[in-house]
Amino acid sequence: MRRADREVTDLQEIHSIIDAAHVANVAYSDAEGLTVVPVDFGYEWSEPARLADANAASIAQPRLVMYLHSSPIGRKADALRAAGERGLDVSFDLIADGSQTIPGRTLCNWGRAYASVVGTGTATIVNDVREAAHGLSLLMAHEAGMADGAGAPTATFTDQQVRSVMVWRIDVDVFTAKRRPIPPERRHVPMPDSD
Repeated sequence: MRRADREVTDLQEIHSIIDAAHVANVAYSDAEGLTVVPVDFGYEWSEPARLADANAASIAQPRLVMYLHSSPIGRKADALRAAGERGLDVSFDLIADGSQTIPGRTLCNWGRAYASVVGTGTATIVNDVREAAHGLSLLMAHEAGMADGAGAPTATFTDQQVRSVMVWRIDVDVFTAKRRPIPPERRHVPMPDSD
C-alpha cells in the first residue's frame, strides 16, 4: 500500500468500515471478458485470513466470508457454474457510505474523504439450503437491519424462497482497509496590509 498513513489494521475499525458499506463491487473474468457488478452483501468472520499490511507482510485476522445473491440465470450465474468447485477468482471493493469531496488549494489538490476495504477471494455457489438460508439472513441483517440487539440475523427463509435465488459466497483470501478522514477546516488567515 503506497499510503501507509491511511492503512487501517485495527479489526474493530475494519468492522465499522464494512458495516457502513452497502454495495460490494465485485470484479471477475469470464468467457465474455472482464466485468464488475455492484451487489448487496452480508458477511461473517470465520477462521483466520491474511490482512496485507504496508510492508507486504501478513497479519493473521479472522477470515471474511461474504454472502451474495442473484438470479439463477445470467452472466454471473454462468460464470460461477463454469468455475465449478474450484471457484471463480474475484476482486472486490467496499466503500463505506459517507464519502465526501475535499476541496483543494488548486484543481489537482482536490480529493475524497473515504473508508474502504479492497480484497481478493474465491466465489462459489452455495448449494446447501441451510447455508444459503444463513447467507440470506446475514445479507438481510446487514442491508436491512434485520438483526436482534446482539446483531444476530432474525430473517428466516423457506426452502422454496432460498431455491428461488442463487446464493453465492466469497471466501476472502486477502484484503486491505484504508481511511482518508475529513481534514480539519483550513482557515484562510489574511495577511496584514503593509503601509
